[in-house]
Amino acid sequence: MFLRSRFPVLLVALAMVFLAAATPAQAQREFEPLFDKFNFSVQGSWVKLSTEIGLDSATLGEGTTLKFEDDLGLSSSETIPSISFEWQIARKHRLAGRWQDIKRDSTAHALTEIQWGDETIPIDADVTLAFDLTQYFIDYTYYP
Repeated sequence: MFLRSRFPVLLVALAMVFLAAATPAQAQREFEPLFDKFNFSVQGSWVKLSTEIGLDSATLGEGTTLKFEDDLGLSSSETIPSISFEWQIARKHRLAGRWQDIKRDSTAHALTEIQWGDETIPIDADVTLAFDLTQYFIDYTYYP
């Protein structure tokens, strides 16, 4: 009789021990990151470009409009490299960084006469164009 009256108490005590042991595991699951803790990627983006510039003068008025791809021989599509890193610093907080580099250059003969202020660049003049645009991004994201 004594064992039968203790059996429910023993069963409840055993259940409480198992629940108490499982509580830290449940609490740890609540703080797992939403995404991978670290993420590193190397990418290449293929972009279509259309670039033009208007060479106007305040004193002489409207000048010449140059389309870099048509008039100066730049390619109309480029592959742009990108490197990114993401770090899930806490359950709802993410920090990321990214680098991109866009380089374009060409050498061409001017197909039209170019007016720029008092300067006139004649047809068939050698025109060299180059630019390098490097971008750095730092992002912070909070997930409510």
